[in-house]
Amino acid sequence: MGIHAQAEGYADNAGSYARGRPDYPAAMIAWMQRLTGIAAGDVVVDLGAGTGKFTRSLVDLGLRVTAVEPVDPMRAQLSLALPGVTAVSGVAERLEIASASADLLTCAQSFHWFASDATVNEIARVLKPGRFLILVWNQRDTSHPIQSMLEQFLLRHQDPEIPHSPDRRWKPVIDRSPLFEFVEEVRFGHVHELDRSGVVDRLRSMSVYPTLRPEVQQLAIEEVEALVPSNGRVSLPYFNEAFAYRRFI
Repeated sequence: MGIHAQAEGYADNAGSYARGRPDYPAAMIAWMQRLTGIAAGDVVVDLGAGTGKFTRSLVDLGLRVTAVEPVDPMRAQLSLALPGVTAVSGVAERLEIASASADLLTCAQSFHWFASDATVNEIARVLKPGRFLILVWNQRDTSHPIQSMLEQFLLRHQDPEIPHSPDRRWKPVIDRSPLFEFVEEVRFGHVHELDRSGVVDRLRSMSVYPTLRPEVQQLAIEEVEALVPSNGRVSLPYFNEAFAYRRFI
């Protein structure tokens, strides 16, 4: 139990994460709302909430949100952006949240970091029977040269044993659980507009970045800056993947 060692690197670049990471497409939020029947006033736990990128969408639906984030600087960014949200420290395998208290539990850009049988059991404990677990990721569309550079940068420097959401090593963990049934998988297009400094923040927000030598970091910054057009703005394409699971009654 605890925070994955590389995930702790987000502590060094929480501000870059808040500035450089994309939000989530409105179409996906609407899909989640229709499928789960979630309504204003319902209780939601946002697990691995980071700086609150997805949490904001839950707040905008009028939900009562508890955001769980173990990395202190990330949680501080969340509280700064969303002061009305209950933001608590905690690890996924041991949540200090009452049993059968949540109408919905969400993991955005996070489940791959803590996917385990213990986590799945704990999520099932917190959810009300028959209610939903929603897993969400924004994945880079590597047809864009900046997205391709960022993906290659990650693959070049990251230990292959580090959790990586696109390879879906997390999926058998939830699929084998007798406590959940798979309901639906969807995909939506998404675009994130950034200026040059925002693109650098996107690079710095990657978990591998703080582990590298300063000269390697600087070379990566220069490489990504060279790909920003002369007008200084880019539209980075993503595809958003979302997965719905229902807690068995």
